[in-house]
Amino acid sequence: MAAPEIFKLPSELHCNIANHLDKEDARSFRLCCKVLHTAATQALFSFVRLYPCDESVARYNAILEHPEINKWVRHVELNTREDEVLSTLTYYYRLRL
Repeated sequence: MAAPEIFKLPSELHCNIANHLDKEDARSFRLCCKVLHTAATQALFSFVRLYPCDESVARYNAILEHPEINKWVRHVELNTREDEVLSTLTYYYRLRL
């Protein structure tokens, strides 16, 4: 059985495809196979947004401590906009329930 055509594309195109996917699709793309895993991981973790809450800092620390994921972080944003911070804190609070 021949390999699907997507696997014959250069890795740069895999990255380009992954960068145009929304977060949920990129997660699925990452789980397809080892060939697409790196491209999707790079797309998912190249930009990290932090919020002023313990859960956000814990997730960021987990990313930094991961030997494969930490190398893809290129941009980190600290979000201090009050309306977004409140909605994120509400989201984290709901996760605890």
